[in-house]
Amino acid sequence: MRSGQKSAYRTEGPASPGHEYRAKAILGQPSKHRKIPVTPARTPRPDSLAAAGFSLRFPLKSQATIAVFALTLFLVPAYAPGTAGGQPQDLKPIKELVVPGNAGWVDTGIDVEEDEELLFRGEGEISLQKGNPEAACGPDGADIQGLQQPVPDRNLGGLAGKVAQVLSVRTDEKTGEEVRDELVRYFFIGHEQSVAMPIRGRLYLGVNENVIRDNDGQFRVMIFKNAP
Repeated sequence: MRSGQKSAYRTEGPASPGHEYRAKAILGQPSKHRKIPVTPARTPRPDSLAAAGFSLRFPLKSQATIAVFALTLFLVPAYAPGTAGGQPQDLKPIKELVVPGNAGWVDTGIDVEEDEELLFRGEGEISLQKGNPEAACGPDGADIQGLQQPVPDRNLGGLAGKVAQVLSVRTDEKTGEEVRDELVRYFFIGHEQSVAMPIRGRLYLGVNENVIRDNDGQFRVMIFKNAP
């Protein structure tokens, strides 16, 4: 600073909480002043977003709570279709039966109503050609589709169902045998499937194949319905 020059430093008014006012030096001019607010540094909160990366930081107590919650979700599984074992929630088992691969359609003894919802769960193994290990398949069937199947666009040999509705009963004049005229609807089940019954009638289970004499093995099937 040159000799003879005066430097004026002035402040006005009390400082606001958390701020201090600094005077500006105006060299070679009459005393002037302006207030310059200075924001004090703040200590970051442990649960706030970091300035870079937007990563979350939680107190140790919160971290422990999150860890316990995550462990609970892992150890307590909920039922979902496709999960093997256990009884589905809100459903009750109504039938368990065996479906041989070479027995044709098995009568379940269950009469169903149209749109009635049933859950089927199958397990086991059959062979589509007895003695041929490459012809084995589970309830989902073999990855082969053909027109000569009850459900043509689904896997050969898979677990399937049908509902038969009797339209009339008559006697064959030549043989004297009873003949039933039926309306039949087929559906595919596989390993597990919830199905709305296509029509009212008697429920049967079988395999999705018409040529069954050379088959072997069997499926075990559980049938569930909504609990009242």
